[in-house]
Amino acid sequence: MVKTIDYYMDEKFVKKDYLIIKNSLDSRRLCKVTLDEKLLKLVLLLPNEMREIKMDSNLKPRIRVVDITDGSE
Repeated sequence: MVKTIDYYMDEKFVKKDYLIIKNSLDSRRLCKVTLDEKLLKLVLLLPNEMREIKMDSNLKPRIRVVDITDGSE
């Protein structure tokens, strides 16, 4: 079974950029959001949940979302 957490940048109607993180799995996942390998935020996603985090689109190439559930990186 492939375990993936999807994330992408999106521009909302209010002209603010958001990082969208979606858990497509049937289990809770703990993810860390990093900027240049530095921790920005820990996010707990419930099964099939989507979260939006306000983020500058200029940071897109430097942002990474890693699933750290069960200690895997």
